[in-house]
Amino acid sequence: MGELFSVKRNGKYKFRQYALGNMLKEGKDYGETFSSTVSGDGVRWFCSLACSCKKEIRGWDATTGYLQTQQRVTVYAYLPSHHGYSDLSLEQLAPLRKQLKDMESAEGIKSVKDFARKIKRERRERPKTILKLNKSVYGIPDAGQSFSMFMQALHLKHCNMVQSEMDPCVFYKIIETEENKVASYLIVIMWVDDCRFFGTPDLVKEYEDTISKNCKCTLEGVSREFVSIQINHKVEEGVLELTQHDYWLKAVERFKEFLPPNGPKERKVPLSPADEKLLIEPSESEMKAAEHLPFASLLGVCQYPSSFTKLEMRYSMSVLSRHRTKWGLDHFKVLIKALEYGYSTRHLGLRYNGNLPENESNVLSGFADSSLTIPRSQGCRSVVMNSAAISLTSKKHTTTDDSTTAAELTELHLCACDVVGFRELMKEIGLEQKGPTVIFQDNQAAIQIAMNRGSLSKKTRAMEVRVFSVRNKIEDMKVEPIYLKTEDMLADIGTKALEPSLFISLRDQLCGYAKIVARKLRMN
Repeated sequence: MGELFSVKRNGKYKFRQYALGNMLKEGKDYGETFSSTVSGDGVRWFCSLACSCKKEIRGWDATTGYLQTQQRVTVYAYLPSHHGYSDLSLEQLAPLRKQLKDMESAEGIKSVKDFARKIKRERRERPKTILKLNKSVYGIPDAGQSFSMFMQALHLKHCNMVQSEMDPCVFYKIIETEENKVASYLIVIMWVDDCRFFGTPDLVKEYEDTISKNCKCTLEGVSREFVSIQINHKVEEGVLELTQHDYWLKAVERFKEFLPPNGPKERKVPLSPADEKLLIEPSESEMKAAEHLPFASLLGVCQYPSSFTKLEMRYSMSVLSRHRTKWGLDHFKVLIKALEYGYSTRHLGLRYNGNLPENESNVLSGFADSSLTIPRSQGCRSVVMNSAAISLTSKKHTTTDDSTTAAELTELHLCACDVVGFRELMKEIGLEQKGPTVIFQDNQAAIQIAMNRGSLSKKTRAMEVRVFSVRNKIEDMKVEPIYLKTEDMLADIGTKALEPSLFISLRDQLCGYAKIVARKLRMN
């Protein structure tokens, strides 16, 4: 057993007992090893929906998390360092405290640490006593699934909610009148032991009361943060903004030794066309010269916000991640520029609009684009709802495209699949989309093939499965491809490195800031 002492983001001290799960054997000491976390798309969809419904997002956090569930597989542990001391009274602890203080005064803090190590070593060498774990402890691989089942039962059995088929970490409860109109509703998302929810006052109160009775937890009230995402919800104004301002401040502080003495430079793009040309395979000497640089850890730090609020950085992260195991000085310098961009634009994230006309509110739209490259094309697709993106993917295709049309058809197919997933999620909660969802494309040949105007040519015949899949979705009135000029294609931001003016224009439209920029221009 081990002990972890830390300070939480709210300043509170935290002690966590954990088990050394690496000593356990798969299939014998544990089975499944997952924890339930809502997807980034689920978080954005949830916040966009809360904005349009003009409902405050509230939250709660399970106290002592995993310890509320039973250990399902028999596991034994060595005695922790505090065994025999943690159950003593303050009067009994006084002599021990004096002994430790005297050791620190005479020989320094090292003597206290050596004392702790000695106890730990003695308890692991031919121990006379060991402990059987009755509760799921952090570090046991099985604990995550055990707690997930606990949280699932809490929502399904006690709160009488329905679990989404599209995202298992989304739960909902809809109460309708005899006329089939929604009277009350509640939407919940779950990230391990952290939950966020919104809905009508009656079901919100019922939910909080039920959770408090059946789970040790802390009700947080109105939520301003979730998994390092700042939530700025102006309910009366109908605006909800997601940023990671504080995250970027901490990231810069962590890697400040690699930044200019005067602090990060202002960057308008995370990856410029000139920088992209530097990202070639490094030589052995270049790798040797840069092996001391924390490329992989810095890349991970920048990738996290690109998964939630900085979607415009997806392309740069996709390109840089290809050099995770082999990098040179140029690669690290380009990555530093991406960090500086994130810091420079830390006040920008995603801005959802809840004041749209009824026929535009909660309506999905898609954007699909691809740049033909050999051996595999780089594609980008995005789904927008309430004036900002709820999903964006920028990555290389898994197959080789032999023409621009083939590359565009591949991305259209992938975007159609994303759209259908969101349509099903909306249908589950009673917001079924009226009519097909528009997917904007800037390749007319791909649109004509998808709309079944003529047979497949020799070049596109190899893609017939994907083409037929898109055609089926079009025939079922789920999607409809519409032509859009390349200069207006929002997904272009994820297919190549762009010059600042075009990048900023597409970013502001994609992330919900275009109207603010237009308003400022009119005022000037």
